[in-house]
Amino acid sequence: MDPAINPLRTLLIDNYDSYTYNLYQGIAEVYGAPPKVIRNDEVEWPELRRDLERGLYQAVVLSPGPGTPARPSDIGVSMHLLRERTPIPVLGVCLGMQALALAFGAEVRHAACGPMHGRLSGVRHSGHALFHGIPSGPKWQVVRYHSLEVPQASLPACLHATAWALAPPDEAVMAISHATLPYHGVQFHPESVATRWGPALLRNFLTLAHEFHGAPAHTLPEGLLPQGPPGTAPIPRPYPCTDDSCGPVLGTPLSARIDLGLVHARLGKGALPSSLGAAPRVFERLFRPAPHAWWLDSAVTDRGGRWSFMGSGKGGALWRTASYLGDGVLEEGLSGEGGASASTTTHRLPGGFWDWLDEDVQARRLCPAAATAAADLPFDFWGGWVGYIGYELGTELGPGAGLAADVAGNPPHASLVWADRLLALDCATGEVYALACHIQGDGRAADEAQAWVAGMLEAVQAVAGEPDGETTPGAGAAGAPQDPVPSPDPVLDFQPRERHERYLDNIRACLQAMHDGESYELCLTTQLTRQGAPPAWPLYRTLRALNPAPYAAWLDFGAHGGPQICCSSPERFLRGDRGGVLEAKPIKGTAPRHPKDPVADAASAAELEASDKERAENLMIVDLLRNDLGRVCVPGSVQVPSLMALESFATVHQLVSTVTGLRRETASVVDCLRASFPGGSMTGAPKLRSMDILGRLEAGPRGVYSGSLGYISTNGAFDLNIVIRTAVVWGDRISIGAGGAITVQSGPEAEWEEMLLKARVLRRAVASVDALGVVAA
Repeated sequence: MDPAINPLRTLLIDNYDSYTYNLYQGIAEVYGAPPKVIRNDEVEWPELRRDLERGLYQAVVLSPGPGTPARPSDIGVSMHLLRERTPIPVLGVCLGMQALALAFGAEVRHAACGPMHGRLSGVRHSGHALFHGIPSGPKWQVVRYHSLEVPQASLPACLHATAWALAPPDEAVMAISHATLPYHGVQFHPESVATRWGPALLRNFLTLAHEFHGAPAHTLPEGLLPQGPPGTAPIPRPYPCTDDSCGPVLGTPLSARIDLGLVHARLGKGALPSSLGAAPRVFERLFRPAPHAWWLDSAVTDRGGRWSFMGSGKGGALWRTASYLGDGVLEEGLSGEGGASASTTTHRLPGGFWDWLDEDVQARRLCPAAATAAADLPFDFWGGWVGYIGYELGTELGPGAGLAADVAGNPPHASLVWADRLLALDCATGEVYALACHIQGDGRAADEAQAWVAGMLEAVQAVAGEPDGETTPGAGAAGAPQDPVPSPDPVLDFQPRERHERYLDNIRACLQAMHDGESYELCLTTQLTRQGAPPAWPLYRTLRALNPAPYAAWLDFGAHGGPQICCSSPERFLRGDRGGVLEAKPIKGTAPRHPKDPVADAASAAELEASDKERAENLMIVDLLRNDLGRVCVPGSVQVPSLMALESFATVHQLVSTVTGLRRETASVVDCLRASFPGGSMTGAPKLRSMDILGRLEAGPRGVYSGSLGYISTNGAFDLNIVIRTAVVWGDRISIGAGGAITVQSGPEAEWEEMLLKARVLRRAVASVDALGVVAA
């Protein structure tokens, strides 16, 4: 920011949108100070009016949001501010502009050209000061997310149209300003990653606000006007931090903290063969027979997956389990002799699952000496929680989620194991590390950890020396197409929870909700279930061969009534490294592979890359995840290094984007998860309103599917996937979740077929295990 620019005290009123914190980030960087954010129903108008009269704020920005400004619950206190002609500069975005128009008597109606969600348009403008330095015409491309519009013919004399979309598809009003009051509105989204000159528009509003208050107006040199969203590449902080204020244990009493030591050792390159069979053989020999065995499996190395981690219930004194049953009830198991669960207790959490997890993660961390000694380890998981967090835990993250919290008849909302002993496998080089945590200062525990590490590496060497009997296809080539459909396509008695016509009805309901402005995108899903589950471990081995994936996993919580999870996910939910850099990798946009026809396969990929529908689908989720990261990241650090890159997996082509940011030092690991969960690629946007709509349409809970699984490490790092392409075995039942993003360009039958396509490789894996007549070991 230009140091001569005076920071502006800005109030940002959030209309329950999922792009509000993109505005927050842009305002913070361009204005030199972050805005104060309040929800539109957080304070009553008399209280806010007093704050404005006292000069607490110098400008107000009204965020986008779902619904209509004609519905008081959708616009809240924003309408009071406008109708009372409050003398303060106001910028309304999307719904905010519509509220400005409605407040002064204009009409707000359904858009004549239909909903414009994630679509780009050229814009011409009148030369108003709000658009200083911004070209008028096709060079200025903006992103639109709206189903409603303000017809120019309905504008009263006090409101002037100042910008219009280029035809085609329409010439809709894209901006308005009041003739005498400092009120301005834009129908498009200046904060979108794909809007050009968005920061320049925010900068121009800053100038107008300063002029209103009699402050000197500053002109940013033309060469400094950014054409895209603000943002600089996040630079990791040093680890370990020598200042105890880094990574603070916020709100955790010192008496509750447990300082941890860490023992680790390695076997060098080539210690483990790179064939597909080596890692499963190590896991099967050394861990799988034990209760609570787990394997975070990077089954491919060319899609961000390099390190695999594995362990089991045969842990040390720190090992324990936790299952969240809903309604504040947590069941914990503690370690006994030989690592088995010795005792189980059930208790009610005063603050819910997320508060418990936050306190627990912050209370157990490596002591400075251990952190320094381990700083050169080339991976981030050094022990900590491993497991899954189910989709329904979105119920605890704010109003409007609309999800059933009842876990009766379904697996726990979350199941976790605190892994104090584990192996880390470098899938690219064959290196193997053994790690064991212990309580710092406990000499006996340190000796036991040292003995376990030495013994485990000896056991790995013994297993690695066995002949490789693996006959299934090799991993490491996720882009090699697999035949996705056996002939004939197996039905296998899987029954979708919503049958064909009901699913189509749900799609039509989604389309109507989007037409009415309630959502930009809705990620509708269903569950395909079957009584008579195949043995879970052979199923995972088969799935791994058919559909190798970078964020795959095998979790076995079946010994104590939990599920067994066979996951072949290609999608990262959220990763945070030791240096505080966050990364999300949303996938939106899917097309089938054609393994027997390279020409058709290339054509399918090209059609996906060129699809306006699929690109809009991806863009909406990228902007949503920028918002989620923006809630916890340093202003200016959120960026998109890769937008809609084509990646080809074994059975599908997909569009993958990458969003990064630098976590604020005051934000905990669980703050990051709370800000982003559930993953936006499984909800739609705006997130809360979309989840509410989906919760009313889908006939039951999603459970493990659509949630996340992975690890939270003792060093402040974490890595979790999106649980898709996954089979959940629970008792004698197997379920497969599948679905897709519904946008205004969706066709109901095509979406039904896409849902079946995503489930097909899992059904094929089940069919293969059934055909072999494999029984559980």
